[in-house]
Amino acid sequence: MKFLDLSWQREQLEPEISQVIDDTFLAADFINGAPVRTFESAFANYVGAESCIACANGTDALELILEGMGIGRGDEVVVPAMTFVATSEAVFRVGATPVLVDVAESAVLDFEQVVAALTPHTRAVVVVHLYGYPANVEELRERLDGVGRRDVLIIEDAAQAHGASRRGRMVGSMGHAAAFSFYPGKNLGAFGDAGAVTTSDPVLAERVRRLSNHGRLQKFDHEIVGRNSRMDSIQGAVLGVKLKYLDQWLARRREFASTYLEALTDLSWMSLPAVPDDGLHGWHQFAIVVPDRSAVRSYLEDAGVPTGIHYPQSLAEFSFHADSPPASFPRAVTLARGELSLPIGEHLSDADVDHVIGVLRAFQPSGQNGAKVQ
Repeated sequence: MKFLDLSWQREQLEPEISQVIDDTFLAADFINGAPVRTFESAFANYVGAESCIACANGTDALELILEGMGIGRGDEVVVPAMTFVATSEAVFRVGATPVLVDVAESAVLDFEQVVAALTPHTRAVVVVHLYGYPANVEELRERLDGVGRRDVLIIEDAAQAHGASRRGRMVGSMGHAAAFSFYPGKNLGAFGDAGAVTTSDPVLAERVRRLSNHGRLQKFDHEIVGRNSRMDSIQGAVLGVKLKYLDQWLARRREFASTYLEALTDLSWMSLPAVPDDGLHGWHQFAIVVPDRSAVRSYLEDAGVPTGIHYPQSLAEFSFHADSPPASFPRAVTLARGELSLPIGEHLSDADVDHVIGVLRAFQPSGQNGAKVQ
């Protein structure tokens, strides 16, 4: 059993994948070519946004959104204390100040604390749909409106939530703009780095497109200072093929997640991931929380069950967030210390998932197996 099998999709999609790669080589249009334009259109339609702007990676997507919104020095951007470092890194990179806020039980932003963190300098909130859990962006917007802060922009960090939805709206269409990553290990992954911005704001869309391509929309038309953050045509071609199968793969992930949730719910020594009652989880990861992670992980590994640890530190524990003491973010720190991801993915078999469940149910916290959870 593999925790992540990057070769599985390639094997399943042959010869279609090889054909589009060969076609791209024959066209000799390697950067921002026709396959990229085709994918942008298809992905915008998939998430329900007016525009999709492909770029080099998910981190650039976040930076391009912030730059496109004119956020910079003197501005504050609220970000969750539990997320990949790129979320706050992008804010630093544009010269703004990330303001950390703790997460709720769902591992996404605690909206009550978001409101409490607002200042006259707050320009935006980055909502991270962590592990594929679709945050309730509509509720956040209502809370911001309720305190007279409709001016605060909502940015979705959708790097882990391709295909997730809430109240009938897809992740990527809920906020003012969304940043996606197509890193190979994502639910929708390229054969290298790639990313995209989705938005229904035409002014922002044009600015992001310019910023991603040296400030131009066409050759020699450099109206603003931009950067080189374009998607390779091969990545666009590969993503265009994979997008057609994403819902099928997500259905399999959701099936496995439901099996885990039903079979493990009575194990009091672990906490299971939250599930929205009015949405569809993307299940990029299935992260449980346990008191003694090293013991549980060792036991699983010995039984042939691979596991993952994604964020062993909250953002507050990095030196560049020294002004944000970890004690102010207890839930983020608890997750950093105790989260353990179980195998989940379309590459798994029913027997694989049954094996994981069997091993977990056989685990004895009091310790006949040599492990102890306190």
